[in-house]
Amino acid sequence: MPYYTSLPVNYQLRKDIIISYEDLSYLPKKKNLKETKQDKIKKPKENEFTDSSKKRMKKIIDKWNYYITNKHNKTKTKIIFITLTISDKINTKIDHKKLFKNYIEKIQYTIGKFNYISKIEFQENGNIHWHIMQDKEVDWRIVRGIWNKTQIEYVNGYQKKMLKKYKNGFFFDTEMKDKQGNTIDQETQLKRYTIGKKANWRNPNSTDVKIINENEYNKIGSYINKYLNKKEEDKNIHQIKIDRYWTCNKELTNLKYITITEDLLTLEEKHLIYINQNKIIYNEKNQPTCKIHSRIKSEKIEQIEQTAVTKTIEELTQKTEITEDNKKRIEKKQKQYEKTVNQTAEIF
Repeated sequence: MPYYTSLPVNYQLRKDIIISYEDLSYLPKKKNLKETKQDKIKKPKENEFTDSSKKRMKKIIDKWNYYITNKHNKTKTKIIFITLTISDKINTKIDHKKLFKNYIEKIQYTIGKFNYISKIEFQENGNIHWHIMQDKEVDWRIVRGIWNKTQIEYVNGYQKKMLKKYKNGFFFDTEMKDKQGNTIDQETQLKRYTIGKKANWRNPNSTDVKIINENEYNKIGSYINKYLNKKEEDKNIHQIKIDRYWTCNKELTNLKYITITEDLLTLEEKHLIYINQNKIIYNEKNQPTCKIHSRIKSEKIEQIEQTAVTKTIEELTQKTEITEDNKKRIEKKQKQYEKTVNQTAEIF
């Protein structure tokens, strides 16, 4: 039998499932409900990455990933994962929110607008990482050049530290370890020393860039978990003021899953969805809020999804086109980077 309810039902499309729920917009609005809820909300502790904030971030990532990896997305979107790291001991007097904002403004001025979501992560020593997922390809030299120019105070500190360390020339440092805790071999240390000295220690290795092509979309989930959805707690040991642990552009904030109203489906389609129910989700009052179903074969649903995905992807990618001005700026930045890595001590 078809699925009947007192309220109209909406159907939300996900990758492998359909979520059905009653359309509560048909219910009369309750007065002062907003004020009542606000009274009950507890203010988060300062610098705390709350569970609710993590959930909001994850929802946006999941929605974006749904559109990127959807079979109806024909744009061949490249996804870039970038890590920015400060190059010296953290300075609590620096406005790190402004620091990151300046980087985003500079990189978008150079390569053009793009969609992105970023998250702050603290290293064991209390220093900051920014992990970024964006949908526009960029040369790693552009990223490093712009970031090192943005974090100039930290680069100054890094240069001072390295000049002091190697004031008598190169030596094998037995305390220099890799991520696994192993001593880095002398050949690698000498190579790093040579590169660093050539740039007069003004070009620290402060960035990492990973490019995911359209034929590697199956890797996106693992990269999201690696860079953005880590479960371990962030240790803000220096109590750096953090207003938000994550941020994204407004287009991603406004992104929504595809929703189909029940009047667009036949009784047969609604019945197929109903009999393919897998789970019922309840709220804290043990009231059902939605039902999860397996995806069904339906030409109409496929057509609706294809149209909606195509439109959404077009809206997201309109802003990511590279202009002639962007091309000139990119070329200029690449030349500036090559000049930076070939600096000599006499220049500074």
